[in-house]
Amino acid sequence: MKAHTLNPKTKTHSFVLDDGVTIAMASPTQPNSFQKDIVHRVPPARTEGWRLNFTVRTIETEGAIRDPSTIENVHRVKITETCSVLVWETLFSREELETLKKELLDTIRGSGVADVTKMWGKTFDNKGRRVLEMAEKPGFKYHYAGKTVTGIEFSPCVQTIVVPKMAEIFGVHASKIWGHLVFYPTSECKLDWHDDGEDGINPHMIASITFLEFPQKGARPFQVRAKADFPSGFGGRKSKTSAAKKGTKRSGATVEDVKDAKREDKKIKL
Repeated sequence: MKAHTLNPKTKTHSFVLDDGVTIAMASPTQPNSFQKDIVHRVPPARTEGWRLNFTVRTIETEGAIRDPSTIENVHRVKITETCSVLVWETLFSREELETLKKELLDTIRGSGVADVTKMWGKTFDNKGRRVLEMAEKPGFKYHYAGKTVTGIEFSPCVQTIVVPKMAEIFGVHASKIWGHLVFYPTSECKLDWHDDGEDGINPHMIASITFLEFPQKGARPFQVRAKADFPSGFGGRKSKTSAAKKGTKRSGATVEDVKDAKREDKKIKL
């Protein structure tokens, strides 16, 4: 693993991911623990080129998954008593990764949609970030952040390379695998603190593969933090928005959470 650091003050775990690295957040023995207990973010990178991230989940919601830490060549970093981050540097061959990178890049450019976010009464274009959902059959609907998106059918290489491997890791039938493709067109693109606790998705694990435009110059920073380590719990502070002035609290990242994230950005070394 290229780099893993822990900020002792904020208890934020920072990872620097190379081209082709697969990372996962998992709580195989505790239903919902991963979604209830930890959050993650993708900070801006001080490197060149675009970043492409293919995230894999399963729509199976019954029972526990296989413990992925038993798979060979995995680095495990404990975040809480029940949640860990798992990193595989060689889950796929270099030939497989290069084939996937080209196909996924063509797919997101052709079929991806702008990932627009509405928060605090404002609309953010997320610096051109694009997203695309994939599943075994087209028409799969995914609900997140107040949006509903419809997926397309897996591209050929995803179906033959990624799906079988992820089905093995998750311990589910291949038909239960679902993919979320995100394209960050510049290094300034980011994603702030959040969890992925949407309905209909297995809460035990999320895995993602990183692709970089310039593998020798680029890197994908990735951070994980326990919700309990935010000063008032994740989203627990009153946000400096009109909603906060009315005495309500946000359930997600607040203005103060985002300020924390900006302070963390300055400490990331790639």
